[in-house]
Amino acid sequence: MDILAKAQELIDDGKPGRAAKLLIPEYKANRLNRELNQVLIAALLELEQADKAKSIITHTIKQQPEEADNWADLCDFYFYQSDALSALKIVNKALQSHPKNHQLQLRKISALADLNYLSKMHEWVDQCIEATPEHTKALLQERAMIYKNSAFSPSDNEPQVQDAMGMSYAIEPLNLAVKDLTTLIKATPDDGKLYLQRAHVYKQLQYFDEAQADFNHAIEHLSDAHPEQVEFIQQEIEYCATGGQSERDALAKMIREEMNPVSVDSAISLEQHNENNFIEAAAAQIESGGNWFDLLEEIGDDPLKHTALTIAQDILKVGNEPEYDYRPTQSEYYTSAEQKFCNRVEQLMVNEGFECLGDFEPKGLTAQLGRAVMVRFFLAADKKTYAICYKLIPLRPPFLTWFILWITGKWKKPEVIEVYSVQENGVIWLTNNTGDNNPFSAQPPQIQLQALPSKTTPEQVLAEHQQQITQAGAANFTEIENAEAIFEIHDKMRQYKQQYRQSIDFVTDEELQNLLQNQFDTLAPLIRRYIRLLVSDSAT
Repeated sequence: MDILAKAQELIDDGKPGRAAKLLIPEYKANRLNRELNQVLIAALLELEQADKAKSIITHTIKQQPEEADNWADLCDFYFYQSDALSALKIVNKALQSHPKNHQLQLRKISALADLNYLSKMHEWVDQCIEATPEHTKALLQERAMIYKNSAFSPSDNEPQVQDAMGMSYAIEPLNLAVKDLTTLIKATPDDGKLYLQRAHVYKQLQYFDEAQADFNHAIEHLSDAHPEQVEFIQQEIEYCATGGQSERDALAKMIREEMNPVSVDSAISLEQHNENNFIEAAAAQIESGGNWFDLLEEIGDDPLKHTALTIAQDILKVGNEPEYDYRPTQSEYYTSAEQKFCNRVEQLMVNEGFECLGDFEPKGLTAQLGRAVMVRFFLAADKKTYAICYKLIPLRPPFLTWFILWITGKWKKPEVIEVYSVQENGVIWLTNNTGDNNPFSAQPPQIQLQALPSKTTPEQVLAEHQQQITQAGAANFTEIENAEAIFEIHDKMRQYKQQYRQSIDFVTDEELQNLLQNQFDTLAPLIRRYIRLLVSDSAT
């Protein structure tokens, strides 16, 4: 291994001091060896000895002012220092002596782009093409890539487009990039790399048909492409074929899997549930084409904003419940408290002439609830009334967190019984004991809800429901044959609630006041804001 390769290896290994020590004797013996100087300059810059690095370059320029490469090295030094203005001054000086030097032309393009002088950059490229037409391809490619990169982070007053991943781009520079690449493709129609570059720009512009065509042309003309590159391009073609949806779905899936949300197969803490919610929010934003970067930037590490986001998500879940997907289950899989409560209700219901239809778990709601819940179903002898019971065990952190104190004011483990009957006109009558547990009391007209206090016993809930049905006229209620019929009723209720929640912007002020209590003024504006953000992105 020669001395330069050894020095470069030391720099790559994070040992620039040893590299400099190795090269300095060689530099003193030959100060005009450009290859050696470049490696030594790299070591000195890693050591934050910029003045020494600059002195090597300026000494070389003094000794060899006619060498354009030396001036290019000084430009690169200023680029490394993020001083594009000084780089521009140096390259302008160098171009006076070397007006057709391609490397200096490229340095000036970069300096103008870094300073955001895009119009001047565009004009300069045209001048270079006129002066050195043999470099047309390289110059147009450079300008196209600058335009492509400048489209990131557009200003508010620029026309923008949002891609499938939620990224926003300025439209005008992307169109200019397409124009330059199209000029190149017309001149060299067999260059697969040009098709590939233009395909990516088309994809940013959401021109999926054009992008798909260019990706196909790229495969056709990239005869030396590695199998991995061909596979990547084919995946891009698939993404374009679905208008970007499959790409969004793939990224959302990766986030859900690789960010390792906590399993809800067993009880989890409130903090873990909030983590799951945040991961799900990001994934849902991506799936819907929303700008998830804005969401991450907005929430940050602020615990109050995380709390507001979690509540906003829970409110939206009320209005966007998934299919319940009831699956038969066995009670021994659940806590003894759940089993005892359901057994007690079963004894009551059997004494009242109800038949137990079995235990079921609503798989579709498991993730929303943060844990599995067992629901026991009962059907009355006349088949005009059915009931369910379940015990909700809230997500409990290691200690009574400030969140519980803020939002609920007390610790509850609701024991819920719900009794249903369905009128012939389709109106569903429901009596339960969630009056002081469920803050979302507003109901669609197709559901007649009487929510009694949580301390109401199962016996009282059943008696109250039977009284209501009698007053409404028992003959006007339909018969319910079995568990499958009950599942269909619950799905209708889900649809009714979805339509109604969307019509009221998902939550009323009264419901928020009931939920947040003395934190209403602090949290309600944030919650409303995040609901609008999540809903507008999902509609994008």
